[in-house]
Amino acid sequence: MNKKWSKKKKIVAAIIIVAVLALVAAVLYIALKPEDPTETQIHEIVQGDITETFDTTAIVQSSNQKAFAIYDGVKIKEVNVRVGDNVKKGDVLATFDTTSLNALLTEKRDAYNTAQKAYNDYLDGSFSAKSQIAEIDKQISSLEKEVEKLEKIVSEEKKQSEKNDTTNSEVSKDDLKDLREALNTLLGDNKLSEAVVNRLLSSDSATAQMVDALKGLMASATIDMSALQSMTGSMMSENEKLLIEKELNLVQLNVQKSMLSAQSADSLKSVYKTIADSAYKAYEEMATQVNSLNGGWIAEEDGFVREVNIKAGETYVGANASSSASNLDISSILASVTSGSYDISSIVSSLAGTSQSGIVVEYYPLEATFEVSKYDISKISMDQSVKVTTADGKEYDAVVNYISAVADSSGSGININSIMGAGSGSGSTITAKVEIKNADRSVIIGMDVDLSAALDTKENVTLVPVEAIQYDNENGYYVFKYDEEEKIINRQTVLVGLFDGSSYEVLDGLSVGDKIVRAPTLTMEDGQSVVPKG
Repeated sequence: MNKKWSKKKKIVAAIIIVAVLALVAAVLYIALKPEDPTETQIHEIVQGDITETFDTTAIVQSSNQKAFAIYDGVKIKEVNVRVGDNVKKGDVLATFDTTSLNALLTEKRDAYNTAQKAYNDYLDGSFSAKSQIAEIDKQISSLEKEVEKLEKIVSEEKKQSEKNDTTNSEVSKDDLKDLREALNTLLGDNKLSEAVVNRLLSSDSATAQMVDALKGLMASATIDMSALQSMTGSMMSENEKLLIEKELNLVQLNVQKSMLSAQSADSLKSVYKTIADSAYKAYEEMATQVNSLNGGWIAEEDGFVREVNIKAGETYVGANASSSASNLDISSILASVTSGSYDISSIVSSLAGTSQSGIVVEYYPLEATFEVSKYDISKISMDQSVKVTTADGKEYDAVVNYISAVADSSGSGININSIMGAGSGSGSTITAKVEIKNADRSVIIGMDVDLSAALDTKENVTLVPVEAIQYDNENGYYVFKYDEEEKIINRQTVLVGLFDGSSYEVLDGLSVGDKIVRAPTLTMEDGQSVVPKG
């Protein structure tokens, strides 16, 4: 027998069924409900003009600096400028009393005259030495023939006559060695002198006497022929004494020829010439500086004052006063050359003397140096017009006046980024410079400025904001085009042209009036529903 539900139970059951159905309906709705369209900003394509530019940063440098030199002992009358002052061409920067420089100028002129005379004397001596060498060669040739004949005669005499050994006295080997070395040094250590030494110290009965006699001659440090004749009078035959005399004469002629050959050689010609030229240059520079000081320092071009190292009313004494050109000793310099212990760079430096920069002026125009990557070098050319903008917003006209012929892997300027987004990275760059026209004190040396060069301009072209352009490696540049009827976006490949930093020229893929997503997110997909913002 079925038990009937009470009215209350029926109501509860109905409520539960309704609740379950409602829950199932909610789950199905949530699962099957289409996503809300993404809200995004839509941009309509228009036409306009576009100018592609090359933009980078450069460092300002000086292209024409003038350092006014001052010497120790100069009295400063007036100083009319301070650091940072602008100057005009013809402005008097400072005036001086140059009385104290007259003696220094005279010394430099005398030093040049002495150096020039030494050079001329060297040339004269070299010419004379070459002439003497020819005559000595004749004498040497004649003597060599005489020596050859005498050697044969003496050799025959020694064969026919035996020496008496009864007077032989033993000579210490050490004494003989020391004497041989001393004689070799005196005569010159060569084959001829060795023959003479062997003849003088022959191992016959007179050796001991000869050794004692030669020791007495060594104190004079030269061979006295008359003393040698007297010494050998009872020890040698007339032919042997004559042979030794001829051999010694031959030694002396060879020594004399060697000295003349050194004198006639051109090895020191360039040294003497360099000294004379350097002395003249030092004198000329000093005379120019003295004339400049006498007339006061005058600005040669428009510019500004970088340094002022002098004070009115003072007598200038520089940091290198002890090594001033007033200490120049040209005689000592020439003596060092003669002795062979010279340092030509030090000599030239000492002739130049020392001076200090009293005032330094930077003349206009200034330059700005920058580095160009391999991606951008084709966009820069000589004489190209450029705009320079300083930190305070001032603009100046400039022109490209230098492009290096070689790349540098350690560029000294600021690396730039490619206009199309290809970074110059750590690769090699090419140094370029621009000359800044009509610069003033807003353009500061050592500071960076912005450069901008117009490369190409087109009118009435299709323009797309830079933020709308996307890129992938497979398909290149693309945008998301908005379908107003379907309320969805579609991926559209585009071909781009010029770029001005804010917009791209679109050559293909879009037309005027088309609508695109202005700034798509990374998660946007082809076919996605969107709603225009705002």
